[in-house]
Amino acid sequence: MKFLPASMQKYLPYLTFLLLALAWGCTFVFIKIANEFISAEQIAFYRVFLGFLLVAVYGIISKSFDREHLKHWKHLIAIAVLASLMHFLFFAKGTVLLNSGIAGALSGSIPLFAFVLSIAFIKEEHATWVKLCGILLGFLGVVLIANPFNAGADSANLYGVMYLLLGSAAVGASFVYAKKYIAPLGISVIALTAYQLGLGLLMMIPFIDFTGILNVWSTPKAIASTIIGLGLINTAIASIAYYYVVDKLGAVRASSVTYLPPVIAMIIAVFLLGEKIQTLDYLALALIFAGMLLLREKTASEPL
Repeated sequence: MKFLPASMQKYLPYLTFLLLALAWGCTFVFIKIANEFISAEQIAFYRVFLGFLLVAVYGIISKSFDREHLKHWKHLIAIAVLASLMHFLFFAKGTVLLNSGIAGALSGSIPLFAFVLSIAFIKEEHATWVKLCGILLGFLGVVLIANPFNAGADSANLYGVMYLLLGSAAVGASFVYAKKYIAPLGISVIALTAYQLGLGLLMMIPFIDFTGILNVWSTPKAIASTIIGLGLINTAIASIAYYYVVDKLGAVRASSVTYLPPVIAMIIAVFLLGEKIQTLDYLALALIFAGMLLLREKTASEPL
């Protein structure tokens, strides 16, 4: 961003961080709108396809690709499975079965999964009693939203919760994998995003029923939510922005961007969409958020 004054450039990563959180917070609303025209699987396909198309074109123009990157194909496939295939597919399938606010709240479990997995696979990470309490509070919030003990619970809602948790676990795992294996490779942000989306697209195709997929072009509302909202903003731009934030602020700070979208999604759901959110759901969101804050707490606690 050379057009910005030098005094402003140091704040650009933080501004990007906030805009990324806002974009991801709107994801669930865009998915609900797009689902009026196409299926969940088709929504995921459009996100990855359009995101890849835009990033790939920019990558070619900027000459970001290098044959040397191909020697890392195993790591690129792994991150594509986690951050593209599972992430977009499970988030779409879960969101169409739930209120957008609830879906957004469940995405707050991403840092919880990321922390648990980092403890297991990154030796520099250590568990403390404070962070253990954060994990327990966060997952208690997830249980309250799922409400598996309610005999009258809608099975579709339970499936929606399951899909969102699987998608969140995949994203959390992608953070850990990126920190351990992808960041040291030195691949440019643009190239890495294109590889992730392109490989994810190829793997997603067998899961898609393409019947009626062109319905998304039927109205301005469908185009705005799917093409612009999900494809351009929430996938192409957001993916590049995330890797930019990782590069400038580090993986740990970048992963904390997932703390804000649940709150943003809930605010949009209640005040803009008029969705009815139960008191128990607000309590669940508060527990998830409290858990995330405890995971970020810097304490002198001894490792477990």
